[in-house]
Amino acid sequence: MGAGGGSVAWIDSGGLLRVGPDSAGADPGPACYAKGGKRPTVTDAAVLLGYIDPNHFLGGRMALDINAANEVINELAGKIEMSLEETAAGILEIAGEQMIKAIQEITVQDGVNPAESILVAGGGAAGLNILPIAQSLGCSKVLLPKTAGALSACGGHYSDIVSEYSASRYSATDDFDFKGVQKVFTELNAKLDIEESALRSRGVSNFTREFFVEARYLNQQWEMEFRIPMLNIENSGHVEELVEEFHNVHFRRYAVKEDGGIIECINWKGRITAEMSKPPHAQADQKVSTSSDPDREVSAYFANYGNAQTPVYIGSKLPAEFEIEGPAIIEEPTTTVVIYPGSSALVTPNGHYLLTPNS
Repeated sequence: MGAGGGSVAWIDSGGLLRVGPDSAGADPGPACYAKGGKRPTVTDAAVLLGYIDPNHFLGGRMALDINAANEVINELAGKIEMSLEETAAGILEIAGEQMIKAIQEITVQDGVNPAESILVAGGGAAGLNILPIAQSLGCSKVLLPKTAGALSACGGHYSDIVSEYSASRYSATDDFDFKGVQKVFTELNAKLDIEESALRSRGVSNFTREFFVEARYLNQQWEMEFRIPMLNIENSGHVEELVEEFHNVHFRRYAVKEDGGIIECINWKGRITAEMSKPPHAQADQKVSTSSDPDREVSAYFANYGNAQTPVYIGSKLPAEFEIEGPAIIEEPTTTVVIYPGSSALVTPNGHYLLTPNS
């Protein structure tokens, strides 16, 4: 889940500022594109805050209309009785909060502490607010590729093919329905066999199979999905393994388990993964730096900090291992990286950016 540059800011019926899920897209796009867009977006907010230079967007190939961005953001500001800069900063903050919530749903709720991970930022607009997002999550490092705008396309080249099928069959562990569950596994395997056969005909040869179950403690309201440590459930020993795995996963996710408790199994899922060959990692051109000095300075606004004279660096000119202290802005042809006050950025040997949030 993400909020991109085209995500539209709006006021709900309760008078609260919202961002997305509606998007202005690329055509007509944000108001600052001057293609007829009339709704305020994340990109419009970034232009007003000074993060995106209207004369250097897409490496200078597309000029932006700051007056159009001013007009649509100012209309929102009047409705919520905030200044123009506060409203624009609020748009980026709300977009970030939505991503923070989405990340927490796939980490904290599954027993994973995001503070123990490095956050990888993808999308052309990711660099606008990824540092405050990382700070809120407790992440100490962020990796932002210089071609972050193409990260999803790159991911397609390195992804495996995954097919899943599900079926419902109730069975409680105190009186397990071996016959009924065995029928479900037979049906799931038959569907997975068809998928595997089709892929083998196209030259794929490496496959793995996994099975999952949505289960809960007796009379619990919500089910929890987890991978079972076997490819079939044929005897009481397998049931004991399933029960033990449920207890362990439940404890890891929710810090509580009910030893000896009856478990209700509701839905079953089979997954086949076709392991694809991966292209070699591309190496960035090791260009000799032409300058590590700022290209220019702009006035940029940062929430809880105010306006600041902010140096702007051209990413293609920066040498490896060069470190930048915030506030600062790094411009790439398809990405803008905002280094907030108190944060820093380090240029990696391959020309990417390792960011450290304000601690």
